[in-house]
Amino acid sequence: MNNNNVRFAIIFTMALVLWFGSGMFKSSEATVSEGEAAVAYTRVQVVSFREQMFRPTVSLQAKTKANRSVDLLAQVSGKISSILAVEGSRVEKGQGICQIDSEDRPLRLAQAQASLENASIAYRGALKLKSVGYQSELAISQAKAVLATAKTNLKRAQLNVENLKIKAPFDGIVEFRPVEIGDFIMPGQLCATVVELSPLKIEALATELDVNTLALDDEAAVEIANQTYTGAKISYLAHQANPTTRGYRVEALMSNPGQLDTSRCDG
Repeated sequence: MNNNNVRFAIIFTMALVLWFGSGMFKSSEATVSEGEAAVAYTRVQVVSFREQMFRPTVSLQAKTKANRSVDLLAQVSGKISSILAVEGSRVEKGQGICQIDSEDRPLRLAQAQASLENASIAYRGALKLKSVGYQSELAISQAKAVLATAKTNLKRAQLNVENLKIKAPFDGIVEFRPVEIGDFIMPGQLCATVVELSPLKIEALATELDVNTLALDDEAAVEIANQTYTGAKISYLAHQANPTTRGYRVEALMSNPGQLDTSRCDG
């Protein structure tokens, strides 16, 4: 009995050792398998996207031009006595460009002022005499007509003196000035051409398909001499196509504090 118990104890002990041993091997194999699976994972990169308004781009061949161009014409005749601005110079609104000799115009102005004062006194006297019954309606009417004529003559004389200096109507550049000191100029004759380059106007022709994608105040970028300028805005869209080119005129205005002037640009 004792020997049987000993053998049973030995067999039982060996069975426990084998059972624990098999569990350790399985755990080790499972660990190796998990490690191999981790190595087999694929690395990925995540990118976040946000919803944005799609804004199509239209590229057009364009040209720049002055926003405004005005021919300054003489309103009185006379000899050019002074040149106040040379070609290519910048001028401000109201600045003189050509000065016409005054001749006797200041004297005529003084005479017109004196005539108006005399006519005013005569009209007031006629009214006073009428109030006491010593003046007829005809005399009153004549005095009133003389007064009106005196006022007209004074205004004309004032304008003749003011128009002796031909002035810039806005801030701009003197593009062309054909007269020189000593030239005699007649009413309607050109003194100078003034252009406004700020803002700068960009003009292009668009197809019917392209013009339908544009709207007033849309932003535009302008490329001039391989340099890109931003901040322009569409200011005009034609509703009818040019009968020759079949293109629709598109205009944009761009701030131009530096007075950039060019004849061609890509926009």
